[in-house]
Parts: sequence; structure tokens; C-alpha cells
Amino acid sequence: MAKARSDGEPKPHPLQPRDRLEQLLFSTIRLEATIDEGVASGTGFVLRVPAPGIFPADQCCDLLVTNKHNIKDAREIRFLVHEELPDKRVSSRRTEVRLPGQTLDKMWTMHPDPSVDLCALNFGSLREQAEAQGTNVYAMTIPESLIATPEEMTDLLPVETVLMIGYPDGLADDVHNLPLYRRGTTATPPGVDFDGHPTFYVDLPCFEGSSGSPVFLFDHGIYATRDGAVRTGGRFMLLGVLFQGPPLQGEEYVGNPLQLLHLGEVVKANQLFALRDVFLQQVRRLVRP
Repeated sequence: MAKARSDGEPKPHPLQPRDRLEQLLFSTIRLEATIDEGVASGTGFVLRVPAPGIFPADQCCDLLVTNKHNIKDAREIRFLVHEELPDKRVSSRRTEVRLPGQTLDKMWTMHPDPSVDLCALNFGSLREQAEAQGTNVYAMTIPESLIATPEEMTDLLPVETVLMIGYPDGLADDVHNLPLYRRGTTATPPGVDFDGHPTFYVDLPCFEGSSGSPVFLFDHGIYATRDGAVRTGGRFMLLGVLFQGPPLQGEEYVGNPLQLLHLGEVVKANQLFALRDVFLQQVRRLVRP
């Protein structure tokens, strides 16, 4: 159970994001979808994409990315986000933004391939909703430039260190609204499409609520390459988005038996480009009828 927080003015967050790892703590958003069976948890993250000629203020747009199944049949979705203070620092106070399902149906952009479990929402719409409620939303964005290219994926070894950030089983630090890190390795070669699909597997404990979590290649210091070299300096790139893990304990198992073996399936990050393109096409039609 979360500890009670004192009332009054919000205080600065004890972790003002400076280091890359700290910044990643503020790039994810917990989703709680109200469905017929109750409330289902999921993870989203904020991706910044170039949008020249559409958003003249900064020539880019922030997308909230998650899985299609996280929002399916939702009557309402609650987004648990950080509050931004007037001095642009992040507060420890959690802000809740609620959007009804009938509104969301028109706001979400689906990946054009029905088999790819990705969708996106203009994060600006959440900012506007929060402002209407009298608060400002704080979020760190993941730049599109961090998405691993097919060439970079192919250059990776079959076993690489990965870092996943999200809310397994809806678990989070509720007092500070912080997600959890999970660390593991790739379980299949990232550059190979598993069974012909744009996915790969990770050796990580992946549970409901982690769906939509970004999965990064994250090396500190020394790492090996496919050509047998040993390099220093570290590597950091977005490899993909988790969309499938094992069922919760006690539930009847339905699905891929590999998931019973401490594994999760990840859709490759380069699939975000197709999602981005569809989103920008929709926006262009709205601003240039």
C-alpha cells in the first residue's frame, strides 16, 4: 500500500532527471483502462518525431505509444502522468488525465499492419486535457533518432543486454509515480524476424501491465561486437516495444508456450516509423483539407 502524502503545494521531485537513466524514469506513462472485466494496466512511452510543416512551433510532435490491446474495448482510460512545476521541474505529485473511450476511438492511430500491436495518441491532447484541469504535464521524450536501424539490429549479437521500463502488473512507486526497471538479455537474434514476423524475444520476466514498455539496448563501459572486437563507451538505442508476456500465476494459460519460459515478445522499434507515417498523414488531412 502506498504511503500517505501530505496535502499542500507540490514539492520538487527528489530525482530531477539529468542522467540518461533518470530521464528514462519520466518517459513512460501508466495506463489504466476500464473494461467490462474491471481495470487493465498497461505501459506507454512518449516518442518525439519530426513533423516539419505541421507543427511550426518546434517542427516535431510527441506521440504516446502503446499496444493496441491495451486500449481495446476501453470505456475510459486513465493516464497517470507527472506534474510540471512553474520552474519546469517535475513534481512528486501525480496527475491523472481521463479520456472516455468514445473520444479515444477517434484519437488513436493504429499501426497499418493489423498484426503489429502498436498504436499512438498525440501527447499534446493529454497536455491540453491536463491544462483544462489546471495542471501541466511533465514528460521526457524519447527521440526518434534512438530507434535502432535494421543495420544496427543486424550488427547485434544474439545475446545482448536489454533494459525494459514499465509497470508489471500495474506496479509502480505511487508516491513518486515512478516505473520499474527490468534488466535481461535478448533471447533470439534481434536482427532476425522471429518466425517471419518483425519481432524478437527477450529473456525477461514480462507480466501484464508491462505491455507497451520500451525495450532498450543498454551497455555501460565495455561491450563486444560481432566482429570479435571489444569496445568501450557504451551503447544505447531503442530496440522495440514489449507486447506479449506470460499470463499471471493462477490464470489458465493460452498462447505461445515460449512465454512460460521467462520470456517476452518484442515488436521491433523500426515498426514505429510506419505508425508515425500514418499519424502524420492523418494530421496533414486535418490541417490541410
